[in-house]
Amino acid sequence: LPAALRSSLPPLASSPLGLPPLGMLAAARSPRPALGGDLEEGQSSTASSSSGDGVPREDTDGRERRIARVRKYAKSAHSAKKIFKKHSLVALSVGFWVAFFGLPIFSVRLNYTIFGQREALINALNQQNGTLKSQQLRLSCGDISTGKWRNVAPPYSEPEWQAWDDTMSPWDAEANLTDIWCGFVPRSYADNWPNVAQFIVFTVFRSTGTTVNFAVQGIVGTVLAAVNMHFMTWIFPHGARGSTCADSADGCVPGTLVYLDENYARYGEFVCMMDVLLVLLLFLVSKGSRNSIMFGMSWHVTWMMSFMNPAIGVQVFIDSESRWWNWTLTDFFVVEVTTVLGAAIAIIATLVPKAKVQNLQSMYDQAMAVNYAIAQIWSEAVQYLGGSRRTAVRFQIETRIDAIDALASEVHENSVGAWWETLDLGNAGRKRRLLDRFDTNAMDIRDLLYVVKTCILAETFDDNAAEHSIFWNKLQHAVGELTISTSDLMWLCLETFEDGEMNEEEIDRIDEQLSRVAVSRASLVESFHKAEPSISEELSEEQTFIFALACWSRKNSDFAKNVVESARSGKLHHSGSFMWGFLQGVFRTWDIKEIMQVDHLKCALRNWLSIVACFLIGYYGQGSIFSRYNYVMAMTLTLLFVKEGSHHVEYEQCAHRLLGVALGKSLPIIVDSILDTLPCDSQIGLVVQIFAVWAYVSTWCFLYYSSEKWSYVSCLIGGFGIYQLIAPRCSNTSHDVLFVTKYKEIGNVIMAIFIQALLHALLSRTSARKLLSARLQGFGLALREAFQALFDADVASMQAAVREASAELAVAKVLAPECDPKLRLYRGRKAPLKMDVCNGILSYAEQLVGQLAMLLVIAKDWVPNRAALNLSLEEDEDLEDTSCGILEMLKRCPSMASVRDNLLPDVAMLAAVLHGMIAASDRSAWQEQLRKPDEVYACTHLEGAGQLYKELAARCRNTSGVTPESQDDLTNDVRVRLTIAVWSLQNSAYHIGKIEEHCVKEATC
Repeated sequence: LPAALRSSLPPLASSPLGLPPLGMLAAARSPRPALGGDLEEGQSSTASSSSGDGVPREDTDGRERRIARVRKYAKSAHSAKKIFKKHSLVALSVGFWVAFFGLPIFSVRLNYTIFGQREALINALNQQNGTLKSQQLRLSCGDISTGKWRNVAPPYSEPEWQAWDDTMSPWDAEANLTDIWCGFVPRSYADNWPNVAQFIVFTVFRSTGTTVNFAVQGIVGTVLAAVNMHFMTWIFPHGARGSTCADSADGCVPGTLVYLDENYARYGEFVCMMDVLLVLLLFLVSKGSRNSIMFGMSWHVTWMMSFMNPAIGVQVFIDSESRWWNWTLTDFFVVEVTTVLGAAIAIIATLVPKAKVQNLQSMYDQAMAVNYAIAQIWSEAVQYLGGSRRTAVRFQIETRIDAIDALASEVHENSVGAWWETLDLGNAGRKRRLLDRFDTNAMDIRDLLYVVKTCILAETFDDNAAEHSIFWNKLQHAVGELTISTSDLMWLCLETFEDGEMNEEEIDRIDEQLSRVAVSRASLVESFHKAEPSISEELSEEQTFIFALACWSRKNSDFAKNVVESARSGKLHHSGSFMWGFLQGVFRTWDIKEIMQVDHLKCALRNWLSIVACFLIGYYGQGSIFSRYNYVMAMTLTLLFVKEGSHHVEYEQCAHRLLGVALGKSLPIIVDSILDTLPCDSQIGLVVQIFAVWAYVSTWCFLYYSSEKWSYVSCLIGGFGIYQLIAPRCSNTSHDVLFVTKYKEIGNVIMAIFIQALLHALLSRTSARKLLSARLQGFGLALREAFQALFDADVASMQAAVREASAELAVAKVLAPECDPKLRLYRGRKAPLKMDVCNGILSYAEQLVGQLAMLLVIAKDWVPNRAALNLSLEEDEDLEDTSCGILEMLKRCPSMASVRDNLLPDVAMLAAVLHGMIAASDRSAWQEQLRKPDEVYACTHLEGAGQLYKELAARCRNTSGVTPESQDDLTNDVRVRLTIAVWSLQNSAYHIGKIEEHCVKEATC
């Protein structure tokens, strides 16, 4: 600032927080350092006995250190080093817990102690008639046996195991080959023990809250599949268990299968097959979470295949005479127990002290980072516009604004994860709700920031250098003060939200800062009126920027006021019912309106057919790589089902699935072959195996958390490989048998993925490119309706059309990457879509929607946003839009007809050309609608805009009662709103012309 202004700064410039101010504006606000500086924690300011706002120096210095710490932390909240540290620590923690819980399987002694004797053949000598004869004893505990057992069968006969009790001779497993130890836990738990490790790998993801969410989803899916199995067991107590008839004397035909359950023999196979088909369909058509569907379907096909296998069926028979705890020995219950155990360990694995991966903490970090970034944008923009020439700083501001938009998905993810951490209870839940409202309020200015970006990039400082300098010198002080006071208000809110409590002192401090912001806004209005800017094109960028700044300040003030009112009225302490939240989740899962959407049903049908086809092959297939009652193919596809929204055959994703599963099945074999070189019972072998499992899991989990391209592959390698690694090194299975089994398994996996891709290709008749074309056509139609409503001065219709255009554009941005020619298996008859052209069109279309959003802001009476009013998205959309008369004033201007005649045909042409170009239809059909390149450039400048400025300026001078001086806030200033209206129309024409330029570029290729 000039020296005269620096010396005349009023006391309200001082922040109640002692917040480091912004950019060059803050340089004058000594003793506090500028935001661009590097004030370290513990470094105090050079204030004298008291600060500028009357606060004693001791208090000011304490706040200085606290805010300096917060600011420094905000700068590094999303640094690459911090993210790398988080991912590394979580991956190492997951590897440790998986290796730790694998110890009962790795260690021979622990395995024997916990689960009992594994199956083994022992050569024994028995004395009979004075002669020693050899005998082979098969020592093995049953799946449900625990404790001490004894073989009571005569020598040279099959063992007959009986639970040992005190009435028998002393039990000694080491001295007597007839005695056996069956452990403290049934062997069925050992068979399902790797489920704990696999569940951990598939559940842990970057943060605690997200992991809790995934864990609950996995448990729900597993429990639902188990409930179905308990129901099927109630109908058929033995399942399909049976044996082949050996003798007709038993009342059967030799060689035929005899089922233990007579009902199953009559209609069991049909009922079970219908159950498989129906349950899979219910999982897929529901709107449940992916984890619930994935785990539910995988256990469903696994258990039902075993249930329908005569060699397995139901191994634990439960009837009225059975012991009541026998149901805890069923495979279904065992899997439920190991799933819950895996979920608990997965959550514990994220609680690494130095990692700080809790979503609530990340939410606070992110709020600080967003606030810091927004403060930097306004500071640098004010500093840039206060200059006299264009510099590269404008590109730095543009980059910062684009980066804000990328944080939107992270904000939502952290908010959902923090809910699962806190369940919205207590201070933590209150903190989550406050931060959620803070983030929503911060992200609500994205449209304003797009306008700021346009202002910064469009300002040349050449055509109106003198006018710009005079105007900006009159407003620069007020603009700087408003920027600083509003930023301080948001930092104060963040500091208050840190503990989730708001006491009277904190509320008073926010009130005090709100008063300072109000004074700054009033000062801006006064300075603006003294500058007396006309409604003209020369100062349109400056006025638009100042209006956007005033909107940002007013939005933040509305937000802070509502928070204060909620705190004083006690509404801040009201949280939603957990049960009500649970019921809402159930209602959303089975929302008929969402389920009956055509795209959703098509996606469910494609997945259902591929999984059912693999299940039937596994059930009936025999020979080559197939064996009857094999669930591998169907189970694999349940874990790899195609997500909703994929509109073409994802050849790259299919390759990633194949690579991930194949490596997950193969790499553990290599690891096991190395471990087999070590003695089975050696401590070195045990240590090496623990280290190998820890390194394997940690490596792939780290890549899963940190890699963008190979995240999915790494997850599959870690998840599918862990079952093979969590296994005893010394088993009776020969390597030849193991290799043959794994070879067949990999063959089954490849066949399953091929079937999935084939069915998906056959049933996906509408390509992603056609869908993108349809969305852009819908975008063009909505755009035309929005402009038509604008020229008709119909605010409500314009609001609805802009929302529709924004929704169509959002879907188009999701579909665009799927249209990349690199993802095509081969080059077809149609010319490949040029992604640079497509992305350029979408970018300018997004900026065009931003201009329409700005037109809506100036066309409506001011209404606080939903974050300020604490409304849901549905409640916000139901708010009535009231016109403030700006569009009506535009409509009455004669030159508006010329503007209308220029814009509406261009928008209609745009809708038709985009549809034809993206759909790769007849090139001549859409090329004929394009103008010549020199005409396109001319159309980027809106004809009639200059005359419209003059007419509006004259109307404001001659209309009584509509004077800027009568307005109490710059956001209500009619003169500014009218200037922005014409400026936005000019920029809309520019963006439409740039989109047409990209179409011309495509036409000339």
